Amino acid sequence: MIGILSISQRISFFEKNIYIFIFIIVSTIFIGMIFPMLSALATKKISLMGNSVGSIYLFNTLGNVSGALLTGFIFIPFLGTENSYSFLIFINIFLFVFISFKLIKDSNRTSLVISGVILSFPLLYLMNNKGYFSDHYYRNKFGNDIEILYSYENSMDRKVVLKKGKSRYLLAGPYLSGSTDKYRRSVQILQGHIPMMLSVKNPSVLEIGYGIGEIAHHIYSYNPSRFDIVEIDPMMIPIANNYFAKINDCVSKKERVRTFIMDGRHYLDITDKTFDVIMNDTFYIISEGASRLYTYDHFITAKKRLSKKGICIVWVPSNLVRNAALSIIKTFKVVFQNFTAWQMSLNEKKTDLFLIGYKGGFTLNLEVIRERYNKFAKEEFKNIGINSFDEFMKGFINREIFKDELFSDIRIHTKDRPFIDYTFMQWGKDTEEKQEFTICKTLLE
Repeated sequence: MIGILSISQRISFFEKNIYIFIFIIVSTIFIGMIFPMLSALATKKISLMGNSVGSIYLFNTLGNVSGALLTGFIFIPFLGTENSYSFLIFINIFLFVFISFKLIKDSNRTSLVISGVILSFPLLYLMNNKGYFSDHYYRNKFGNDIEILYSYENSMDRKVVLKKGKSRYLLAGPYLSGSTDKYRRSVQILQGHIPMMLSVKNPSVLEIGYGIGEIAHHIYSYNPSRFDIVEIDPMMIPIANNYFAKINDCVSKKERVRTFIMDGRHYLDITDKTFDVIMNDTFYIISEGASRLYTYDHFITAKKRLSKKGICIVWVPSNLVRNAALSIIKTFKVVFQNFTAWQMSLNEKKTDLFLIGYKGGFTLNLEVIRERYNKFAKEEFKNIGINSFDEFMKGFINREIFKDELFSDIRIHTKDRPFIDYTFMQWGKDTEEKQEFTICKTLLE
């Protein structure tokens, strides 16, 4: 299974599921044989069949219910997913040995016990080496030359900090939450600076998701009057501050910064505050939770929480397939009738888009933007290849370029009809080619 997961980015959706089907079909067949075999073993007389099968059903139901409760409330929170698997396999081996010990002849019992002990040793080793399976997965995905600096699993997923060359990566499960590689840092720098150069002075800011904290660090440099950071995972901020302090300066601990551990969508629903800037961290939208932050419903709620001159910024990643990218733009366009965009070519293959929606009217104050560029962003932008204010402004796109005919066959992405979730099934062997798709090139054709 680890091998299948590690090549999942290089094979089609259909091929991946064929591999998974082949992998699990054998175990599924044997699991399906358990109930009829138990019924046959437990039934000594035909006249007692109903009583025997009924008893098996009873204990089977009790086992299913207790298994769900124990797994959800005890095993995963305290042992983690991987150790829970190992522990339950160990229990099954123990039950196999115990029941067989009662059933087979005395002469074979010693061999049975030895077999059980031998089978248990690999499981005990794996339980003592936390993260063995996931670490193997990350080495398959990133290469054997990585150094795993941190690996721990909580009830949500496994958090991993790994180092490859000079770059560090923070992953939540299989998804990248942030890194110090050049491309990712470029996105983080732009997403932190662009809205702050366009907003009112000393704005109140809401950032959903902390990632490695670099975006928050850039936002804080503009001296916001109030800065709320909402992060759903309680482990994310401490890990980021510990392993990425050089680029986030532990901004979550600064004055006027408040952190909330909860779902960002829920926070927007219940808060009575308004903000001058609302933004998401740089999420990869392939995960369900992240895709919900690109829905019509979320954009509507965000717009309600904006001040009169408030803005909302959304990152459209370069690695989206065409229909997913267009769906996000159309959804954003429907909610924010006044919006602009910034298109930045961050390397030869990737052109990212940042959508900026305005609650009220839009005025591009070049003097203010230039002043803030020179004061806050100039040196950072040089590090990512933007060497002048004019070069930065070349990325500005007015809403008129987003013509309606471009979106005629594109659906709006909503909570109840999550269109972009299913566009990822289109990713196949030509994924690398599709990653070179740039939405702005399409807009200009």
